Amino acid sequence: MISEAEQKQLNQDYAEYLVEAERLAASGEAIGTFLAWAAKMGKNTIKVERRGSQRNTPPTPR
Repeated sequence: MISEAEQKQLNQDYAEYLVEAERLAASGEAIGTFLAWAAKMGKNTIKVERRGSQRNTPPTPR
């Protein structure tokens, strides 16, 4: 689950993406997916925790 502030930022980033996509489409260029655009623009703030880190225990060996 993300916070309200993170959701607001994501919404703003998506709105910016849509404006840029429309601008590029008018000139015949493709922008790609939102995720690709966000990564290229440095807007990707997704943090993935290591497995088991929430429990503060090391992962069990397999």
